[in-house]
Amino acid sequence: MMNKLLPLILLLGLSSALFSQDKPKMRFQGFLDSYHALGVENDGDFLSSRSRFRGELLYYTPASKLFFSVNYFQNYIVDDLSEIMIREAYLYHRHKNWSMWLGRQIITFGQSDGLPITDLISPLDLVEFLARDYDDIRMGVDGVRLNYSKNNMNLDMFFVPVSQFNRLPIPNTPWGVDLVDGLTTDDYVNQLPEKNIKNSELGFRSSFYKKGLDFSFTVLHTWDKQALFLFNAPISPIDRPTIDIVYHRLNLASFDFAKPIKKIVLKGEFSYYFDKTYQTNITGNDQFRKTNAINGMLGLDYMPGKEWLFAVQYQNEHILDYSDNYLVKQDNQFGTVLISKKVMRNTLLLSSQAFLRFTEKAAFNRLTIDYTLTNEIHVSTGYDLFIAKKADGLFYQYKDNDEIWVKFKYSF
Repeated sequence: MMNKLLPLILLLGLSSALFSQDKPKMRFQGFLDSYHALGVENDGDFLSSRSRFRGELLYYTPASKLFFSVNYFQNYIVDDLSEIMIREAYLYHRHKNWSMWLGRQIITFGQSDGLPITDLISPLDLVEFLARDYDDIRMGVDGVRLNYSKNNMNLDMFFVPVSQFNRLPIPNTPWGVDLVDGLTTDDYVNQLPEKNIKNSELGFRSSFYKKGLDFSFTVLHTWDKQALFLFNAPISPIDRPTIDIVYHRLNLASFDFAKPIKKIVLKGEFSYYFDKTYQTNITGNDQFRKTNAINGMLGLDYMPGKEWLFAVQYQNEHILDYSDNYLVKQDNQFGTVLISKKVMRNTLLLSSQAFLRFTEKAAFNRLTIDYTLTNEIHVSTGYDLFIAKKADGLFYQYKDNDEIWVKFKYSF
């Protein structure tokens, strides 16, 4: 317990030293929301039913701030998901051209929306797969970020001593992942990398803001936050096979840009992966192979006016040194399509957001109606649609998880 409290104690001690020079102010805000989703093709069972309280405390001066963001979840289907989570807890300080963030924080960058290419430091909470808003899927990491800004340039450094990884769906729930029939999953927490400096993450990013063009360069020494599965044969005839959930290193160099052209924003993001680990159909110790890959995205945001928004993205991950025993194709293609329109004096938002997996001939589409009753109260409803044609695809496991959902949110 003391090891968990020590970073918080140090953070509070450092913040008290910084705030002693100015009289700080305090602000508390947050929201209450409740989300319930009814399955369409599973006898009307609830696929999700949960409520959440988020509280955010900001303690600040002109040059410093201490920020806490905490979620409390009450899950009415899966008791293990009723929990308190510290979303963010960091100290920010600015001095001249320098800025620092220290503590738990959500680190995001890059031009892609919902397609992780370079933006790989903050992991994703996938306990309900994509049925949560993408912003709610983000999880914080414990680390430090330094920024130097001058004129039209930003330089950033990220350091994460203890890595965090994607949170997987819980087995035997509506969003649980079936790996192989008859196999069990070992406790993946035991398969996480050891907590030492050798397994830390480090990144550098330089961003430039020119007239009519923004572009950035990034290098990362990180981890592939998505797990791979190591299949183990039974030790004896009476034992069952098991699966170890393991993680692998990932190094990358990337470039991204955004260029406005009248009512259009053209954007792109391209990463070169060094020795990325892929799974094969080979058994034994050769289940994984390392090779280089190129992952690129081109996108377009179009805002024609009258509160319309059209946004499309196309992504392709190309494996360079490919062989037929890989479990993925040499080219894995993804995309997103977003169409939204505000009506009734901007109080009603109609939207359709689709995540496409072209290689698998699969899609997930969320249709949403969001009504702003007051500045504090939102009521929304929608339909989640899964389309999957290939049995070996990720979305195929959720082909019967179409759902009608409703959400209430009160902000304070």
